[in-house]
Amino acid sequence: MDWSRRLLLVLLIGSGLWFIACGGGGVPTSSDTSPSASRDTSLPPSLDASSDASHPETPATQPPPSPDPEVDFGSEFRAYAAAENLVRQHLKWPDDASFSWGKEAMLVDSEVGGKDWIVKGKVKAANAMGAKLTYNYAVRMQYQGNGEWKAWKVMVGDEIGWTNPDYEQKVQEFAQQRQREDAARKQAFEESLRWRTWTSSDGQHTTRAKLVRLDREQGQVVLEKEDGSTAELPLDKLSENDRAYVHEELNLTAVEIKKLPRIWTDLNGKTIEATFAGIVDGKVILKTKDGRRITLTPNQLSEPDRKFLDAE
Repeated sequence: MDWSRRLLLVLLIGSGLWFIACGGGGVPTSSDTSPSASRDTSLPPSLDASSDASHPETPATQPPPSPDPEVDFGSEFRAYAAAENLVRQHLKWPDDASFSWGKEAMLVDSEVGGKDWIVKGKVKAANAMGAKLTYNYAVRMQYQGNGEWKAWKVMVGDEIGWTNPDYEQKVQEFAQQRQREDAARKQAFEESLRWRTWTSSDGQHTTRAKLVRLDREQGQVVLEKEDGSTAELPLDKLSENDRAYVHEELNLTAVEIKKLPRIWTDLNGKTIEATFAGIVDGKVILKTKDGRRITLTPNQLSEPDRKFLDAE
């Protein structure tokens, strides 16, 4: 076979392969699904007619999830746009300003309550002399809802610094409100601690109440129950833990405790209500409510009474 026939054979084989690759003939059209036909031919964002022409360099950012689904704090994308508008309001030539891509937005606790957005970035703008410079900017603001923002602070380089005239007052008012709320919570907590279960000395009876006061002359505690009613109980008819609580709550000294009226019991089980008046010549002196003085030896008293006298 000469070289001309070989060349003809190669051309025929090549044409057949091209026919198969094109799906039967022709070149790919706009409806083809080959990789070359699916190339994105849309305009870049800065030239696309659907993009924001007033901010060609602002990237489209997906808003982060709100930390509280019940409250609308505004999105990161809206925070960027609002911050740029606020910065423009403080520039001498706002129409010539351009904002860079390198910026950040943070949602933080506000000093006036709620949440604030802090947006930081760079802006290229003309200064007072008309020279275009790049400045760092920072904006602190709060979303008010319905597309409205409240600006607190705007800083642009070292040349522009603005603070909302109401900001410092609102900060003080919020701080005072927080102090009142903290004081109320503390009071409520302390009040809740005062409610306790009181137990009789024999352990047979209990009641839920709080200590109101101690009648030192009568030696009785006044308790307020949860239903609002009050009860007066002899201090020595309460459990040892309850008596210790009263002593500690009222800061009673050992001397003051011994001066409180109480029920004294002798070895025969006979009881009398009296106040400890002292020990003279080794004998215990008790004073009743009607002024009578009773003298007993320590050995005539019950063991709890002797422990009471031995307590410091």
